[in-house]
Amino acid sequence: MFGAKQPPTAPADGAELHQARAKLAQLEMLLKQGKTILQDLRAQANAATKERDDLRGQLEVLRLKLESAVAESSVVIAEKDAALAAAVAAKEAAVAEKGAALAEKEAADAAREAAVAAKDAALADKEAAAVEGFVAIAEKDSAVAAAVAAKEAAVTAKEAAIAEKETAVAEKEAAAVEKEAAATERDAAVTHLESAVTQIRDITGKRDEMSLLLSELRADRDRIADELKSSESRRAALEDQLGSAAGDVEQLRADAERARTLAREIVEIYKASPDS
Repeated sequence: MFGAKQPPTAPADGAELHQARAKLAQLEMLLKQGKTILQDLRAQANAATKERDDLRGQLEVLRLKLESAVAESSVVIAEKDAALAAAVAAKEAAVAEKGAALAEKEAADAAREAAVAAKDAALADKEAAAVEGFVAIAEKDSAVAAAVAAKEAAVTAKEAAIAEKETAVAEKEAAAVEKEAAATERDAAVTHLESAVTQIRDITGKRDEMSLLLSELRADRDRIADELKSSESRRAALEDQLGSAAGDVEQLRADAERARTLAREIVEIYKASPDS
């Protein structure tokens, strides 16, 4: 029949079958490569996820260490400041008390010196009276006995005044010794205050070191956060690549399925050919 469809010849069918088989093998090879790429991308994605989790754990540990260091440094600085303030207040109170006692002693020394000056004036008056007595004795022989008695009394009073003066001098020397002791205590208090100031400077230096350490920890935290963001970006890129590879694999699967369908059709046509 002229209108009947002529079946394809055997060589043409064999060539098409060979091409279909070659294409099918190529598609299977591409499918295997796609599976390998997909597995590699999944492994990279899992590695990136693990790296992100590790970085998050390190960041959490550093954050806890930072908070603990800040809390400990705050407590230590507060305790040092309180102790230093109490020591400075106590020393200032002691210095004020010593200054008041020293002022009282100086006032007492001034009063004693004034008393000694008054006694010296009285002694000078008595000496003048004695001189007048000697003159009166020379002029009046009848008053010699009275003048001698008056002189002896004046000498006794002078000796008593000298003894009182020596006592006042001894008291003044004792007051000077006490004054020197008070000055020594005041110098000791000043030395202690200078030591306290040195401690304050040391504490300030430690506070600066702690601030530097905190700055370094914050910088490490920011660096880890940046690395975490970079890991997230890499993970997102890997996920995109994984999605693209999955799409390529699906496309390869579809091509392989079409090639298999074509091969089956060709085989069926070849089998249905009368020449086969």
